[in-house]
Amino acid sequence: MKLSDIIERRKVKTRKGEPGQFKTALKGSDRGSVLVSACGETQEKADAALIERIRERFRGSYEPLYLRFRGNVVLIWRDGNEWVYGHIHEKQHPEGVHLGGWVSRDEVERVARCHLAQMGWDEQEETSEIISNQQDQEEFSRWASVQKQFLKQWRILRGAGWSEQEARHILDGFCHLLDPARIEALGDPRQLLAGVGAIPQQPRRAL
Repeated sequence: MKLSDIIERRKVKTRKGEPGQFKTALKGSDRGSVLVSACGETQEKADAALIERIRERFRGSYEPLYLRFRGNVVLIWRDGNEWVYGHIHEKQHPEGVHLGGWVSRDEVERVARCHLAQMGWDEQEETSEIISNQQDQEEFSRWASVQKQFLKQWRILRGAGWSEQEARHILDGFCHLLDPARIEALGDPRQLLAGVGAIPQQPRRAL
């Protein structure tokens, strides 16, 4: 095996007048795939940057974290240089979806705890026991306040006879999509909601 079988070293094409850039990449097992790469002003600097990126993967902790809140489960783990969290859906055959891109365990844990708080919201509370960061707790309180206002308006619309799709159009500000005959039969929904405050923006719950 030659070094060129696993390492690619080349000059990067740049626009006229821009400084030259060099790239070094560690190839993957699949044709054309790259595991990790780095750039530099010279090929030697690109080589050194790649070695540092590889070394970085062996520094720090890889300790995962398991969080469970009101039936929802999140697993946090490190994948190379980034931290990831995934939802585990407890069905007959467990399913999951994961999100990545965080640089530290603390950062991704905060995001995961906020997500769990929204998923497990009881439609009443304005603080959540799963959230440990004060700033995140304050943000959750604002989110919950908007949610409660949204649900109040949703129930008023549904109780007045509007369908789920119609209620969504109304709360999203798309009253012009409503059937005029329905408005004539049920009345102007904006007048119906006039006494309960402005329609909140982006009140969706976490999935």
